[in-house]
Amino acid sequence: MKRMNTCGWIRGYLAKSLSTYAFLKHVVSTLANEFECKGSIEVRKASYIIHLGDLQICLSKPVCREAHTKGGYCLDRMILIELENAGLVYEYSRSQYIRYCHGIFFRRQNGTVY
Repeated sequence: MKRMNTCGWIRGYLAKSLSTYAFLKHVVSTLANEFECKGSIEVRKASYIIHLGDLQICLSKPVCREAHTKGGYCLDRMILIELENAGLVYEYSRSQYIRYCHGIFFRRQNGTVY
């Protein structure tokens, strides 16, 4: 099983320098790597259809734009929540990348996360 690490300052730089669609492509590619499946995006007039493995979600362009501007991992978190609602099952502690997406930045040896 692949476990991905991430770097917050690089992600912040990418979020600031890329267009919403380019950043969305990066996020979907990263999620596809994390879950070792195929990821793709269909562009519609007012929305994006995101495919990750056998799952599919639809996000409006304004919602994606807002999440993109809020922070480096906000769009990832939103997509992960929608994928969970569509049936994706995973542990929040599966990798550093997933922990960052959910705002978990520190784990004590006793298992407590912050």
